[in-house]
Amino acid sequence: MTNLPDVSVLLALLWETHEFNERVTRWQENQSLAVRCVAETEAKRLLELLQKYQDQQMDFADACLVRMSELERDAVVFTIDRSDFRVYRRNGNEPVPCVFPGEI
Repeated sequence: MTNLPDVSVLLALLWETHEFNERVTRWQENQSLAVRCVAETEAKRLLELLQKYQDQQMDFADACLVRMSELERDAVVFTIDRSDFRVYRRNGNEPVPCVFPGEI
């Protein structure tokens, strides 16, 4: 599961990588990749998260991932942003479950 802002960043960075395009297409066809947009329905909570972590300079995409992890209890965030996601908390005080590429 991911969110629309993160997909936009990935596509911008990796758009011309043929292998990446094939992999994303395969994930979507197999329904292994769910892209959600929580911005409209969760705007209040996203603004709260952005305010809470303004000292970390939380961006909108990270706020969406944290909120999605609150909504989907079994969700695990796959990120290279170790320093920020070690600080972020969901539901007030729970660490956000993450997998970092170096740990796979």
